[in-house]
Amino acid sequence: MRSSKEGFLKAKSSGGQFESLVTTLKVSLLSVNITVIPARLGVAFGCLKQLQRPKRPCPYCGEFQAQFVRHLKRHHRNEDAVSAALDLPVVEQRRAFAQIRKKGIFEKNLALLQQGEPLLRERRYGNSQDVKMCGGCHGFFSSKQIYRHKQVCDMSQGIRGGAVDLKKAVSIASLDISDELRDMVKCFRDDPAGDLCRTDTLILLLGEYLLAKSIKKEKHVIMAEMRLLANLIIEMSLLKGQKLNGENVMELDNFNILSKAVTAMTHRESGEQKSGLKLRLGYLLKKLINISKGHYIQLRMETKAAEVESFRALMKLKWDMLFYSAQVQVLARRNALRRPQAMPLEKDVMALRNFLLKEMASMCSDVRLSWDSHDFVRLRNFTVCRLTMFNARRGGEPARLTMKEWEDAAAGAWVDPQRVLSITDPLEQALVSEYKLAYQAGKGSKKLVPVLIPLDSWDAMNRLIKIRKSACISPENVFVFANTSGSKDHVIGWQAMKYVTMMMGQELDRPDLLIADKFRHRMSTLFALLDVPQSQRETFYKHMGHSQAINEAVYQSPLALNEVVHVGGFLQTVDQGLVMAAPRSQQCNRFEGHQRDPTEVQHLDLPGVQQHDLPEVPQHDLPEVQQRDLSGDQQRNLPGDQQRAVFPEKNVAAPKVRRYFRWDATATQLVKDYFHQYLTAGFDSKGSLPGKSQVIEFLREFPILEKFTESEKIDLVKTKVFNERKKLRSNLEALKM
Repeated sequence: MRSSKEGFLKAKSSGGQFESLVTTLKVSLLSVNITVIPARLGVAFGCLKQLQRPKRPCPYCGEFQAQFVRHLKRHHRNEDAVSAALDLPVVEQRRAFAQIRKKGIFEKNLALLQQGEPLLRERRYGNSQDVKMCGGCHGFFSSKQIYRHKQVCDMSQGIRGGAVDLKKAVSIASLDISDELRDMVKCFRDDPAGDLCRTDTLILLLGEYLLAKSIKKEKHVIMAEMRLLANLIIEMSLLKGQKLNGENVMELDNFNILSKAVTAMTHRESGEQKSGLKLRLGYLLKKLINISKGHYIQLRMETKAAEVESFRALMKLKWDMLFYSAQVQVLARRNALRRPQAMPLEKDVMALRNFLLKEMASMCSDVRLSWDSHDFVRLRNFTVCRLTMFNARRGGEPARLTMKEWEDAAAGAWVDPQRVLSITDPLEQALVSEYKLAYQAGKGSKKLVPVLIPLDSWDAMNRLIKIRKSACISPENVFVFANTSGSKDHVIGWQAMKYVTMMMGQELDRPDLLIADKFRHRMSTLFALLDVPQSQRETFYKHMGHSQAINEAVYQSPLALNEVVHVGGFLQTVDQGLVMAAPRSQQCNRFEGHQRDPTEVQHLDLPGVQQHDLPEVPQHDLPEVQQRDLSGDQQRNLPGDQQRAVFPEKNVAAPKVRRYFRWDATATQLVKDYFHQYLTAGFDSKGSLPGKSQVIEFLREFPILEKFTESEKIDLVKTKVFNERKKLRSNLEALKM
């Protein structure tokens, strides 16, 4: 009686429908039999339906029972699951009976699904027919309420997403596709594009093709291409006014519709063209031509295959009309990104580095952390950002580091221990002990690229491995930087970088420039300014995962300061007419193996110009020319015409001449490689030059400068080392400016 009264009062206060009903009937609440009102009015008007106990299907006999547990105890107590549940404590017994109830609903829903009828669910909130199944306990809930269940469901821990659309799952299971693609197709959103990706034959063939071609099996990349094709088909359907599929895209009659759809998808409301998206659509159509033709040939549909080949020819003829402008704009934008202003600010780079090191060290040393999924995500994003920034790798490369690749790096599998023992340089020995080297598939999966893991990241890496279970990482996930919630995928590098820069907030002046691509531009430009041997350059290009030509044409900023200082000084000298005749063999000395003052006067032999034709420049207007002293014998040994060119009759004092020697590229590189430690050491001091014995040993190993005496050879080599070191330091100083 008391429970019926409480239910009645609750129904009364729940909405105006009941109150208006009572007002219409003009019935006094005190005069109505409280035990009768809920049942009668509930049946009549449907306003008190929630007070009725719902009937659940029994998994053993199939009958619907309102008193489900009582039915199990009376009629099915001999069943194994029921008898085991009766022996449990009260709390665990309730959970066991709830699981049996969910099993009955699950089996009944499978039958209802085949009949096309609405599915049953655990609770009834509103009239929504959008029902999702928990991937852990197989309970059915409203799609709007299942997130609440996932927070308390122990069985859904470690399950991807936790929610399953049973209708979608059954339809996907019937598709003739691979298991890997079937797992991807389940993840599409419930929208027109997602539905098309799950049902269209050509889109599924595209997914199979991309999946088979990719060694890394990047799910988000494959799904993005499939959705792009689906959106193109939807746009074509809207323009034509009828429903189309993937096969209609390759029909010649629809080429004009296709062109209009591409234009509509790649233009903003302001009229600006999305060049990257347009070019991406063009290359997607090229892939689709090959896929569809192979599909038709396999099915022996020669007519369709011939039409696709005709479509290929038409696409080739119309390519420039559709996509040439996009190609030009993409190239122009790429060149604009090479400007120094597009590189990250050094202040922001150092602030980001210090922030990452501080946060990683703080988290690894904090004993109060519970290391749940939230802590895992924070440390994961910090570590991914650190490795991406340190290695100047592409955003997705360190993020997809696998457990096996990290184990190999930690064990030193890629480093030959015999080579390590042969290292005598203390600096190189220290570097070997401070880095772990991992190799992974690079862009296009055709080659391995290295990832250096510095000492400051080792604790974070080991911690991420240790806390995977407490962070609900799926045991099937092979990535170090895994996604949570039972996912089998890895984190996206760009999202990890964005997460960190948003945390720093006002500490950064230009957080938009702190992305992986900008770090690659920065690293390539800084390395180009260094004067290092060619062998080291090749090693750097291999680390970056591209060739020298790509480094110079795509990533490296143009060395504009060198252009202005060196070439500009020479052009200014010629422009002002400050030239004098000299032997032709000296014309190339300025730029080969020798760095000189850009305002220095050079002795050039200009064809068609006589010495008396040159303008007379006052002596005080001429820049000083640094000269090296020569002995009297050396001066007398010079040819007469060279003495007159170098020592004009105007000079009153004893003439001094620069001793010219043309260092070719090979000889210059030999000096740089052999005396590399003298070029790079002591940046905070004047530095030292190689001793006489070292120079003699170098000359014995590499017989150059044969026309000079031994003392002259030693002087020339030391001078060369000095000049190369000066050039290197000036480049570094120019970069700091």
